[in-house]
Parts: sequence; structure tokens; C-alpha cells
Amino acid sequence: MRIAVNGAIIGKKPTGLGVYATNVVKELATCCTEMIVYTSVPVDGVPVVRRIPPLVRPEVRLKGHACRLLWTQSVLPWHIMIDRPDVLFNPLPEGPLLGKIPMVTVTHDLIPLRYPDDHPRQQYYFRYLVPAVLHRSRRIIADSTATKEDIQSFYGIDGERIAVVPAGYDRTIFVPEGDRWSLSAIPTSMDGHYQLNGYILYVGNLFPHKNLARLIRAFRSFWHEFRIALVIAGDRDPRFISFLESEIGSAPVFIMNYVSASILPALYRGAELFVLPSLYEGFGLTPLEAMACGTPVVLSRTPPLTELAGDAALYFDPMDEVSIAEALRMVLADSALRSSLREKALRRAQLFSWERTARLVFNELSAAANVE
Repeated sequence: MRIAVNGAIIGKKPTGLGVYATNVVKELATCCTEMIVYTSVPVDGVPVVRRIPPLVRPEVRLKGHACRLLWTQSVLPWHIMIDRPDVLFNPLPEGPLLGKIPMVTVTHDLIPLRYPDDHPRQQYYFRYLVPAVLHRSRRIIADSTATKEDIQSFYGIDGERIAVVPAGYDRTIFVPEGDRWSLSAIPTSMDGHYQLNGYILYVGNLFPHKNLARLIRAFRSFWHEFRIALVIAGDRDPRFISFLESEIGSAPVFIMNYVSASILPALYRGAELFVLPSLYEGFGLTPLEAMACGTPVVLSRTPPLTELAGDAALYFDPMDEVSIAEALRMVLADSALRSSLREKALRRAQLFSWERTARLVFNELSAAANVE
């Protein structure tokens, strides 16, 4: 079976979508006989790569997104016609609408449809382009049962065509043993100014559905009891940074910029706990990475996150600042609870791997290509 991969989302500074695409492609290369990846960034272990313009990379932001969509509809079909693969794998819901190539398409979440006011620029994309690509696809992959149900609800697609395939994590770097990050690494010397004892960690973007304003307000109500900081690691997006900084006041909250994969494991391991206050997630890659590092996780009580973590996390109501504060305070105050969550997290993380994800993706590709 000859597999083609639409790897336009793979960039030099990968976040969730890019991490997923890169790791699944690397693992697919070990279990398929022939694979061609269309990407602007080389992927380790993949011998056949068709280089595409760097303007499509996600770090180019809005311009890159527009260029990627244009390339997908105009140039990618031409590549497919020349290379003649048996099936096309789209690691996000972007694929050519013209042509007869069987497609398997991954949908990670439909958050912009759940929170349209927070994502006005993505409404056309999710209301028109994504459903067109999914209806054109022979098989669809969802990261979680909740995302599968959203695809059925919003787009009216038969659930028989949708397979739930959880994401994984890199087992070679997200491990409990290794270096631990400390507050002394912060350029502003926050640790010395506040005499802090550690930090709570959030990793992700700053979009409104991540619910960071409530997290910051909850944190402000109790941080002094434990002399602890809140570290927000992601992207200092200019659209949201000013609003969040206005919520901080005098509390020890540090918003980092993009964190590379080389630093991230130490950041997880050094944290007293990891928190994800999102109103909704498609899966939850960062809490999975935190669990694999043995960090206690405290999460929103939402279907995708409870599906991911099971009994290996403590949950709170993401709409209630008091509930958020009480859950964080409970874990910080109870060393036995932290130890229990740490042990459960390590066991739970063993259920996930990129190798397993790629194997299940390969099964869907085989089914779509009618290859036994």
C-alpha cells in the first residue's frame, strides 16, 4: 500500500497539531511499505519527502493558514496525480475536494463551533470547508469519543465512518526521571522576589476557551498560603496577553513564550502539579505528557478529559473559580494525595503511545484503500 501524507501542518515550532502529525508520520514509516510525505520540514525516518513552500507552515500564522489551504486545493492534487498513491492521510481536516483518491482525515476538535464568539475568523473554515473535506473522506478519525459525537452532531456524518483513535506521547522524553525545571530559570528572578516554594504549571495556548482568566483569579485567592507560582507556558499571543496580564495583579504568574520539546519534560517534572482549566478539549495532549512525567494533574470535569485521565486526576468545575481553587489547594496541601495521583498518572499514561496511534491509523488507511 502506497500512502501519501498531507504534512503541510508540520512546522519548525510544532504545537498540538504539528506534534500529532510529526509523531504519527514517523511511526507510520515503520509499519508501511511505501510512504510519501508532502511537507516543508523534513521528518526523521521518512525517506520520501516532497518539499513544499515554507509559507504553509503554521508559525506563519494567518498568512500561512491561507497559503496552506490554497496549496491543498491547487497543488496537492497535482502531486497526487503524479505520485499515484493508494490513499491520502490528512492529519487535520484539510484535504483536496477534487479527485478520487481515498482519504482518511483526522479531526481533533470542533471547538470553534462550540464557542463561535471566541473564534469568529474560523467560522467559515469549520462551517463549510471542514464538513466538505469530511464528507469527501472515506474514513474519519477522532481523538476522543466526545469529538466523534461532535462530528456526528454538527455535520450529520454516520458514526460508522468515524473511528476513535487516541493520540499518544513520546515515551523517550516524557519520563519521570531526568532534569527538573526551577523558578530560578525565570529571567525576572521571580523566585527571589516572592520567596516561592515551587510552581503550578499550565501548558497550551491562550485562547478564551482555555479559561485562563478564571484560573488566574482562582490562583490569586490562595497562592500566598503555599508561596507558589503559576507558570503559563505556551505562546504570548498578542490577541490575549494584555487581557490576561490585567488579571494577574500582584500574584506570581509568569507567562512564558513558546517552549521547545527539549525543555518541556523538565518543565513538567519540576511542577508541583499540572492544571488544565479548559472549558473544552478535543483530547488533552499536555495532561497526557504531564502524567507520563509523573506530575499530578488537576483537570476540568469535561468529557474528553475524564475519558483521557480516568481516576488518575482530580477534577473541578471549570465555570466555578471556587471549585478550581479548592481542587488546586487540596492537592498542594496533601502530600499523600499527590503521591497517589502521581502513581495513577504513570500507570494511566502507559495506555497511550504514538506507536499504538499509528497502528490504528494504519488500519483505517488500509480499510479506506481496500487493502487487506
